[in-house]
Amino acid sequence: MNTEFVDYKYKKNYLTNVIFKIDFSTLNYEEFVDEFSKKIKDSFPLVEKKIIKEHKAEIKEEGSVLSESSDNCYVFFDSNKERKVSLFKNYMAVELFKYKDMNDFRETVSFVFDIYNKLYKNVDYRRLGVRYINQIVLEKGNPFIWKDYISSYLTSVSDSFFNRDGSLSRSMSQVVLNKDDYKLNFNFGMFNSEFPAKISRKEFVLDYDCYTEFVDGDSVHEILDKFNHEIKFLFEKSINNGLRKNMGVISDEIL
Repeated sequence: MNTEFVDYKYKKNYLTNVIFKIDFSTLNYEEFVDEFSKKIKDSFPLVEKKIIKEHKAEIKEEGSVLSESSDNCYVFFDSNKERKVSLFKNYMAVELFKYKDMNDFRETVSFVFDIYNKLYKNVDYRRLGVRYINQIVLEKGNPFIWKDYISSYLTSVSDSFFNRDGSLSRSMSQVVLNKDDYKLNFNFGMFNSEFPAKISRKEFVLDYDCYTEFVDGDSVHEILDKFNHEIKFLFEKSINNGLRKNMGVISDEIL
């Protein structure tokens, strides 16, 4: 895929969740939690501890045997609870609820991951994912007409196949790309926050999720940049100038 595109910078966006998550084989993380907390405290001063219970079923000669285990999940927030870091026995995640720009996201992830990577040695990384969820809500206009805002390729099912049928209560589609070294799940459409009621609000979701199982500690930053670029490319391909006008273009450059 040729991913050269115009990289627009906007005054605002419709992102509700931007997530970095790295999975690894189960490790003894409790002994490092206090040190990890101290090192990120200036940026993430609020700490919560949650208990996550897991249920397992094993098939044995005498029948199925159910077991339950519980482990602590540590959640760190910034002072406004607009950013969150989660640390569990087999994953670490950084999530932004208020997104500024790609550089800010990268700096936040790099700050947290670099501290984590220094504390936890010889980690067996299993998976790295980056996800951007756009929930586009417009205050006025026909909830089925998106031609000024969203590419017609993404609305063709509701536009052409169902002819904008007023009885629609949800219209979501999924595309999965299986690249050589990563996968991408793209979910898009009129999710309808009032489902199962009929669609009455002008809402559209663009949800991009890139992930790979080819990852080690030294490649995290490179993969993060790659996924950010791929998702940004698809986002710009998904929208039209009406939405760009709503978001307010600050600058643009060819990437």
